[in-house]
Amino acid sequence: MLGRFTLLNSIDSFVLTATGMSGSLTYPGTPVVGELYEHFDPTFGNQFFKCVFNDSGTDIAAGKCAVYKAGSDYLVLVSTTILPKGRVAGVCIKGIPDDNWGYVLIGGSCHGEADAAIAADADLCLADASAAHGRLDDVACAAAGQANDYWATALTAATNPGDAFHMKVWGLL
Repeated sequence: MLGRFTLLNSIDSFVLTATGMSGSLTYPGTPVVGELYEHFDPTFGNQFFKCVFNDSGTDIAAGKCAVYKAGSDYLVLVSTTILPKGRVAGVCIKGIPDDNWGYVLIGGSCHGEADAAIAADADLCLADASAAHGRLDDVACAAAGQANDYWATALTAATNPGDAFHMKVWGLL
């Protein structure tokens, strides 16, 4: 079972910590690890999130991709290499501080961070450059022989490494 869907008023208005939630959002109870949440964003439309725990030893910035720690379905790290899409947890919409709970986007539109120039309508996967942890690329999977591991599409182009671009996540639900 995937968990219940809860309509959130705003992902931006609260923070999860190891001891609970703080902020302006009223949530009926303690968040459930791995639970899925639905959110309507006026800019991006319907978005789907999963509750995860950052166990990486470092903060994961907004726009970066998080991957599951080996052997876990809720502990996440910032991605450092191309991994099969089954290891991709999602895209951080808000940064997730180390040793804290947070949400990753697993379906819908958001901004991502490019590893290099990305063409609009290109399929995306994790970048393979070690200096670009958590960034996305449109050629890395094919170059690594993992062409079936794309899980998102660029809706706008990115010109330079580190550029934010509009993307649609479709392969993680």
